This record gives sequence, C-alpha cells and structure tokens, in this order.
Amino acid sequence: RLWDACRLPDFRKATIDAHARLVKSLFMHLSGTGGYLPDDWMAGQLERLTRTSGDVDALASRLSYVRTWAYAAHRADWTRDPDHWRGRTREIEDALSDALHEKLMQRFVDRRTSALVKGLRDERDLLAGVNHDGEVTVEGHFVGRLDGLTFRPDAEGRELAARTLKSAALKALRPEINRRLGALAKTDMDSLTFTDDGQIGWNDQIVGQLVAGPSPLKPGIRLIGGDLGAPEAQSRAHATLETRLHEHIQTVLAPIFKLRDAGQSPDIPGLARGLAWRLHEAGGALARFTIADEVRNLSQAERRALRSAGVRIGEHMIYVPELVKPAPARLNALLHAIAAGRPDIAWLPAPGLTSIANDKSRTRAEYAAIGFYPCGPRAVRFDMLERLADTLRDASAKDEEPGFPLTADMTALLGCSVEDIRGTLIALGYKRIQKGPDPEKAEGERWDRKKRGRGGPPRGKSQPKSRKPAAAAPAVAPEDSPFAALAELKLAEPQPRKSKSPKKRKARNS
Repeated sequence: RLWDACRLPDFRKATIDAHARLVKSLFMHLSGTGGYLPDDWMAGQLERLTRTSGDVDALASRLSYVRTWAYAAHRADWTRDPDHWRGRTREIEDALSDALHEKLMQRFVDRRTSALVKGLRDERDLLAGVNHDGEVTVEGHFVGRLDGLTFRPDAEGRELAARTLKSAALKALRPEINRRLGALAKTDMDSLTFTDDGQIGWNDQIVGQLVAGPSPLKPGIRLIGGDLGAPEAQSRAHATLETRLHEHIQTVLAPIFKLRDAGQSPDIPGLARGLAWRLHEAGGALARFTIADEVRNLSQAERRALRSAGVRIGEHMIYVPELVKPAPARLNALLHAIAAGRPDIAWLPAPGLTSIANDKSRTRAEYAAIGFYPCGPRAVRFDMLERLADTLRDASAKDEEPGFPLTADMTALLGCSVEDIRGTLIALGYKRIQKGPDPEKAEGERWDRKKRGRGGPPRGKSQPKSRKPAAAAPAVAPEDSPFAALAELKLAEPQPRKSKSPKKRKARNS
C-alpha cells in the first residue's frame, strides 16, 4: 500500500513537502479501517475544484489537482465505487478544460485587438488579405470570415473587438467585395439557388433575400451584405439578380403567363378570356364551385380556347396541369409565401405524393399554389382528385343499385387509410348509404351524393337504368252508375281537315 501511494504522479507540480503530505494522507486512509478512501473525504476534495471562475493560472491549477483525483479513481482498489468517481472527476475536468480554453482564447483576442488598435492609431499600413476560403487576416492575425458579401468578425459579443477587427480588415475587404459584386453582376441562373425561406444562394453562399413586391410574380430582392463595396457595384449586382429572377419566373411559370396573355387577347371569346384572367390572378387554379355559373355558361368554342391555354376543366378544380409538376409548384408556392409574409416552404410534400395530411394552419391559397386541394382530413393533388372523381363516376355507372361501392383501389389512389377516404368523400359532398361488415375495411360500403341537382343526377353522375312502369288496368264503372252507359260509347275518329284550294283562298281573301 505504501509503495502504491508513493507512485502517485505529481500532477500539481507542488513542493516536495506538499506532495509528501498528500501521499501520507492517501496511505493513512488506504491502510486504515476499511482499506478505501472515504467517500465524504473524496467528495470534499473535489468540491473545492468545481469552480470555473478565475484567471488562466487558477484554472490550470485546479485542472492539475483534478487529475490527481482522477488517478486515484482509476485505481480499482482505492475506492468503494470506482465508476462513480471516474465519472465525477471526468465531469469536473471537462468543465475546467472548457473554461481554460475560453480564457486562453480571450487572452489571445485581447492581445490581437490591442495590436490592431495600436496599428490603427499609428496610422500605418496593415498587411491584410482574404484567402480562397474567405478567411480574412490582418498582420498575420485571423480577424474573421467573408461569407458571400458579409464580413463576420471573429469577436462575437464583444463590440469593441468586432469594431476594431472590421476597421482593420477594411483594406482587404473592399477590393474583395467589389470583385465579388462584379462577378455577381455577370452571373447566370445556373449559379443561383433559392432556399426554402426565400434566400438567394450564389456559389453555395447566401447573397440575397426575396421580399414582397408589387405582386407574387414580381418579388423584390434585398442584397445580404455588400455594404462595404462601392454603391455602383451594389446597384449592378442588385439589377442583375432582379433580371435573372424574373427570367427564371417567366420560364418555370410560363403557363401562368400564358393565362395572362389569354386573358388579354381579343381573339379569345369574352367569358373564356375572363376565366383565364381570374386563373392568372389566382396562381393557376380555382375551385369549380367558386365559378360554377361561369363554367356552366361556357360555349364549346370557349372551352376549346381555355384548353388551348393549358386549362383543364375538372369536376372539382379548374387548373393548369403543368403547374402541378414539382418545379413550378415549388416556385409558385415560394412566391406566394413571400407575398403573404410567410417565407417558408419547408412543409411542401415530397414529389410523387398524391395526397398529404391536411394541415389546418395552411390556407386554401397555399395549397392551391402547390397543386393540392384540402378535402377533410387530406389535401389531394389536383390530378388525383379528378382521377378519383372519374373512378367514382365509373363505379356508379357500372352498378344498377344507387351510388357506388367503396373499394381499396380508391384508398390506394390517394395513398391514405379507409378512415381518411371516408372523410375525404364527405368533404366532397358524398354520404354513406350502406355500412360494411368491418368498419376497418372498405368492403361492403356504398356511398352516394348527398343531394341531387335539379333535373336529374349531379354532374358526372350517370342516370340509373329506367324501368318501364307496368300498364295500369282500365277502370270499370259500377253497373248502377249513370256513367256505365258511356263506357259502351265509342268516339268517332277525328277526320283530318281538308285544305282549301288556292282559288277558294284567293276568293275568300278578296
């Protein structure tokens, strides 16, 4: 035991007497009653070392003391619970190491700031530069990073240091930012990207932000950074970004601009022209029930004109199928979100989904911008909604019974559960007229429209097959009735009236 205690490393770098006293204390506990270091004694030794305040020397001293007790904890026969004391000493050591690192960084930053302030005060030229990674150095000191057009000083939370670093870095930053602004003024759309919150990326760095403009299709742009560059360079870069953005919108959302042209063309009949303009203003989609009268009054020529403009007139939606594709839907949704002041499209469904859970916090306009229509518990993609309507119509036409059977194919079409398809059908105006044996399954259920339209079944619904009524038996009058004799009478067949000859008509007229 004495030999084991004497082998304790002198992590503290204390005097020989201080180290000998520590070894003696360890040996006395290890050779005493129990043969272990007492838990309360270990806890008291470590409690004095948990403070993370103080200067660099105080933190370094506490860290060396903790390592002494960590050595003791790693001797399996020195404590009753070695695992507990190993974890405890590791926690204290990590906290002290982090505090010491922060103090060392603070000392370095303060020295760096002092050196830069002295150089600026002496008004001497400072050697500054920006490398290919955007790291900015002045007089060999790292002072920050240039991200895109924004300088981020390496002194967060310290106003004096940040201001000093920025002032010292101006010599290197101005030429580099002007160079980047010039390159941005010559960029094309291939180098630009748009994030879900409307930021503009250029070479994997954020340089701008979309903001609300005169209309959703004409957003504005705000440069992020670049304020250290020349005003003319900023204006050219800003103008280029706006031009590229509007060209991109006109390319990806060409069907919407085709609707605008159709709504202004004198060659398209009046009612079709009005509907095309309303679709353009709505972003390319309208629920049919909102314009039911206009659709009902469309002539065949007007319907053809709308089809030539890319419009599909469905049972539930009037929309442009080209805008339901992923790229146009994403851009359309982003532009409407920017115009509404909610620049966030991270909620958009993944490409290929035919329906998604209906988020009630989203408006119908937001869903319409991405090509979806909210129906009860689900929001259904336009084309799938019309395919569902066709499926229901065909299922109803094949059966002589009222309504149509609910099938698993209908749930597969929307990629949802049986309960969700029921809620969707109710939202679309259907009702269940027959329950199935198993409420968890679709088999055996029948559904029909809640109300039938005037003059027959609703649009898209086939008439049930008509059955000829049986001929009614002739009524027979009682024998004592005064009308009994009339039953034997036969009316003479009416004779056709002979037309007068032209001569007799002429004489009569004269």
